[in-house]
Amino acid sequence: MSVAANSRYRWVVLAVSVLVNITIQLQWIALSPVSTTAADYYGVSTTLIGYFSIVFMVVFIPLSIPAAWLVDRYGIRFAVGLGSLLVAVGGTIRFLAGTSYGLAMAGAIVVAAAQPLLFNAWTTVAGKWFPRQLRATVVSVLTLAMMVGVALGTAFTPALLDAGLAIDQVLGLYAVAAWVTGIAYCLFARDADHSIADASDARALELGGLRHAMAQRPFQVFLAALFVALGVFNGLSTWALQVVTAMGLPEDAAEILLECLLVGGVLGALALGAASDRTGRRVPWTAVPMIVAAPLMAAFVIPQESMWLLGACAFVVGFLLTGAMPVGMQYASEIAAPTPEGASSGLFQLVGQASFVVVLFMDAARTGDGGFVVGFAILGVLLAVIGVWMLRQPEPTLDVPIPGDLEADPAA
Repeated sequence: MSVAANSRYRWVVLAVSVLVNITIQLQWIALSPVSTTAADYYGVSTTLIGYFSIVFMVVFIPLSIPAAWLVDRYGIRFAVGLGSLLVAVGGTIRFLAGTSYGLAMAGAIVVAAAQPLLFNAWTTVAGKWFPRQLRATVVSVLTLAMMVGVALGTAFTPALLDAGLAIDQVLGLYAVAAWVTGIAYCLFARDADHSIADASDARALELGGLRHAMAQRPFQVFLAALFVALGVFNGLSTWALQVVTAMGLPEDAAEILLECLLVGGVLGALALGAASDRTGRRVPWTAVPMIVAAPLMAAFVIPQESMWLLGACAFVVGFLLTGAMPVGMQYASEIAAPTPEGASSGLFQLVGQASFVVVLFMDAARTGDGGFVVGFAILGVLLAVIGVWMLRQPEPTLDVPIPGDLEADPAA
């Protein structure tokens, strides 16, 4: 394949990567917006329905390094292709499980096992198919694909149930989508564009640079910020129905909360990232949103709050927290130079999935009447403290060379 053809084909590889990332997020969020209906269908509590989402984060942690090794050892076409087919198989098991909660959970675990294969390949896809000046954009596109998948699941599941479908039929449609995108990935994905000079350097598993990165105090502070901020996002995504029920709001409020949270996150990622690049500063665009979002945690516990006020607050929280995290990831990658970006990215994914601890804490800290006052109060304090701590960190020194940087090609 010629250089020009490779330049065009990279967008095909990105497109099929986007599709499989969307379909796995459909599986993750599928039942969260309809926890009560799903609980009645399976004959379990809404808390156990929440574990369909939590299991994705739990399974990610032990499988993260083996998955990254598979990506490096056998290439993205094999590893991500395997992961995309696992999503389809696991989704099919959930469909065939009927009202059996145990079998449905087994299917969810199969899908969850695919997640590190997909997520850990983001930087590898960028490094093996795109020049360096486009790689951050590629990772941002894959991040947005993840959020689009959550948004689609949040909207489609209630709508399909309202249209008369049963839980298993909805899961069956999601399984079909997973088979279509998984097969498309296996057919159209390729391992690398060898005309990219440093394509062979792109790796998902970069253990060598982690020791240097973890020795940097600003890097440590950002990991704490990432843990809490994504914990809030994942907690709201998992317990949305329980949160609005505890506030005395109807079930429809959970859908409004989730959609506003996601739309705010997408717009925030675009706006705050652009503002950071334009001003040449990372720290304030990471720290200040956390400080501003801290008092807004109260919006998720006020009894009988207006649904639209709840949605507005969810939008702002999504805009601030989800929007600030990509800026923070770029900051941490720059502050940890010359640690390879693959190492930093893998660690960010791992910490993000470890935020399931926050999700579990939110449930464990519920009051006797099922409220989340204690959990959101503690999360608000943590956001404020870590935000102030982050604000005191230095800006990165951008003249430090990062492995993979290419000098201008005179011939080009």
